[in-house]
Amino acid sequence: MNDANPHEPAAEVAASHTTTLHPTIWALIVAVALFASTLALAIGWYFIPRQRFATVDLDEVFQVQQLRMTQIISVPGAGDPERARAAQLALEFGPKTEAALRAVALECQCLVLVRGAVAHGPLADYTPSLKQALGQDGLDAKKMRQDMMAALAARASPGPGTTAAGADLPLNFLNRGDPGK
Repeated sequence: MNDANPHEPAAEVAASHTTTLHPTIWALIVAVALFASTLALAIGWYFIPRQRFATVDLDEVFQVQQLRMTQIISVPGAGDPERARAAQLALEFGPKTEAALRAVALECQCLVLVRGAVAHGPLADYTPSLKQALGQDGLDAKKMRQDMMAALAARASPGPGTTAAGADLPLNFLNRGDPGK
């Protein structure tokens, strides 16, 4: 011991004695940290909303609209009023479709994707809801196309002894979009 400095032994004792926590306290700290992280994950999993997705078949909706307008202007004797009505339907279709897509997104509380943009995986299909909002409920493009083809074919090839008023109509313009044809 140094007589000149009476505090030296206390400094040596303090420097040689390091403070460590008891293993039980360390175990308690780890347990609390694991519990807190598990609780945070559970809250995030159950209470923070995750993005959901759904699809709509816009191609089907557009084809039905095109066929509806074609039916309006292709009836025998269709004139300016029918063409004006078809043009009005075409002008209104874009804003109506946008509003209907917003309504579908609110209905499903999800992000609505075009069906063709989904590469893989089953998603809820809200095409019927979209078609209902656009007044196309129950209309099928394939069936409409077949019915229109039959009607145009009947007009293009009338029975014997009658003139073919629509004989120059091209019938293949309605075949788009059907891979089976």
